[in-house]
Amino acid sequence: MNQGNMPLSRLEPADVAAAARLSAVVGWNQNEADWERLVTLHPEGAFAVRDEDGLVGTATLVRYGDRLAWLGMVIVAPERRGEGLGAALIDRALAAAVPGSTVGLDATDLGAPLYLRRGFVSVGSVQRWAGVLVPVAADVGSDGVARQAEPADLDSLATFDIAACGVDRRPLLARLLAEPATSVWVVQRGGAPVAYAALRSGRERLHVGPVVSADTAALTAVMNGVASAAGSSGVFVDVLVGRPAAPARGQAAPAGAAREWPAGFGLHPVRTLSRMAWPAPGVQGAQPDWRAGVLMGPSLAAATGLEWG
Repeated sequence: MNQGNMPLSRLEPADVAAAARLSAVVGWNQNEADWERLVTLHPEGAFAVRDEDGLVGTATLVRYGDRLAWLGMVIVAPERRGEGLGAALIDRALAAAVPGSTVGLDATDLGAPLYLRRGFVSVGSVQRWAGVLVPVAADVGSDGVARQAEPADLDSLATFDIAACGVDRRPLLARLLAEPATSVWVVQRGGAPVAYAALRSGRERLHVGPVVSADTAALTAVMNGVASAAGSSGVFVDVLVGRPAAPARGQAAPAGAAREWPAGFGLHPVRTLSRMAWPAPGVQGAQPDWRAGVLMGPSLAAATGLEWG
């Protein structure tokens, strides 16, 4: 059967179990909760291709307002590769982006050629770290100790996150705060957040991300909270490796300036993805602040995951 006989359609809530099986086949860490989160929050950007036996391909596009969209979960069943399904899914997902917005993604080695042919350029990389988190000794006051965030913290967390990212991730944060299998940890000073990190379930390991922190002291404190929650369970953390802006004179270095910080918590690198953007930075129509537009600001210590950026 060729691709012409397999029209693209919406990925529906009823497809969640099949989508999780598909991502497991290619070795990814997403579970049914990750797929259900995507389909629920962004149904307009979830696409599928099916044959008579069921789901054989997916792609998703997460839109953060009209400035940024994130392409992810581009998967084709191994036995159906080479038929143009991946290209068709990518093009359909890109067509769902707001005209003029930046589109970002994290590409595997297998997928990178498809994106390069469409004009995406590499703007950095994402290094995945794995292991069991070991807390770090830290000398912090009572206002620098992590606690588990609650839904009532949403407004302050969203405000802090927007300042760090340049885009509004409030719906995602609200969902993470409400999920029973997810915990969000926050560090406050003077009653305002200076760091937060999410810990959620995964197929192979727990996944840590997003992690946003104003400085390294806050990063240490919030990750100690995450470590206490993760216990002896293995985790993945996706750390941004880009070109972070230098701190202004007299300011502390932002958390993202130390790109190997997971090593201090006992983790080790296991793979690298290419962070890509389209239109390319500097191309007419791309937003001027492209660093925030591809979720690479200096305060972003770790990505949410390749499906969300």
